[in-house]
Amino acid sequence: MHAQLDSQFMSAPAETRRAIYQHIVTSSSIHIFLSPQGHLQVSTCLEPSISPPLGGFHQTPSERRRCPKNAGENDPTFARRLMSSWGPHWECEEASQARDLDCTSNLLSVCKKMFLDVWTMVLERATINVTDLATLELLSRMPTEEAPGSSHLWNLANYAYPLIQRLQVTLWLPLAVFEALAGLQEDHLACAAQYVGDDTTAVACALWARSWPAVGQLPQLRNLHVWLDHDGSSSWSHVRERQVVGTGSVAVLAAHLQDRARAGNLPPVEVLFNLPKLHPAFARPETHYVTQSPPPPFAIERRFRQNTHGEIGADGILRIKHEMDFPITKMLVIIFKYNNDPDGDWEAVTEDDIREVEDYETMLWKRGSDVNAYFEDMSSFGETSWAHI
Repeated sequence: MHAQLDSQFMSAPAETRRAIYQHIVTSSSIHIFLSPQGHLQVSTCLEPSISPPLGGFHQTPSERRRCPKNAGENDPTFARRLMSSWGPHWECEEASQARDLDCTSNLLSVCKKMFLDVWTMVLERATINVTDLATLELLSRMPTEEAPGSSHLWNLANYAYPLIQRLQVTLWLPLAVFEALAGLQEDHLACAAQYVGDDTTAVACALWARSWPAVGQLPQLRNLHVWLDHDGSSSWSHVRERQVVGTGSVAVLAAHLQDRARAGNLPPVEVLFNLPKLHPAFARPETHYVTQSPPPPFAIERRFRQNTHGEIGADGILRIKHEMDFPITKMLVIIFKYNNDPDGDWEAVTEDDIREVEDYETMLWKRGSDVNAYFEDMSSFGETSWAHI
């Protein structure tokens, strides 16, 4: 690394340089992702919180992706946003594709000395967002020697490994991947991790199997937030989440973190898994984390799953598909509260309102009622029908 002695700026004290960088690099959350050429890139995060506040349906991921009012229901831009592999970070993906990269990326490319200055400061302050398994596996891999002559964001992955403190992983994977992961037995994990081939599902399982144990070894990790969903329109409850989150590679991650806590030489790691709400008609204690089942290895928070999905028709045209998920009667309480609020405030819906409608709908499902037909009937009556619940 060149000492840059001819540069007055780079010759200034490190504290002075850092104070200047702090005026330029202001992001508290950034994305690291692989470019089509296989290079790691950095871009700004426009959605630092992926846990939407409880309230109206406009707060769900699908509704936040709506196009301008003059766009049609089947607007291809809306459909494409609904299909974004970045999940709730769809806007961040659009910004990265528009080359709206974080100014951090430019500073990292100036010289090796500035790279170390800026990258160290960023990783001490910012949350690192990852939205694909390949990038997660690369960032959590033990540092290796850089190839001679390499100059593209010099050693970014190697220098990230010992410094990452806050990691947010958002994975919007095909349902087939979750099904394959749930079917993997403990003694097959090592074999799955070694897979080399072009089967996309097997590749995803291999990356999953390698990544989570490695994440547990990140030396400075303090906070890990994982957002999971599948890319289909069916309920998340078709995923055997206990087998995906509670066993296999994620269990190895838990073991690594427990060993680290017992050693007592590093602060404990706060881990949170953000998963869609469970559908009472499909969730089972042996396959899902319900009240009657043993607790999960990590804290879990539940969110509403989007009810609007993008899909590619047989003719190749992007279209919108609506598929209600639990609680489907949520729309009724929202409309009722909105129409009866003197200010027409969508935020009039409270957590107690949502809990009440969830409890009621759960009772209907367990009683064997056709809640889908019930919802359609109540919708046809209008707002006054809610008073009968």
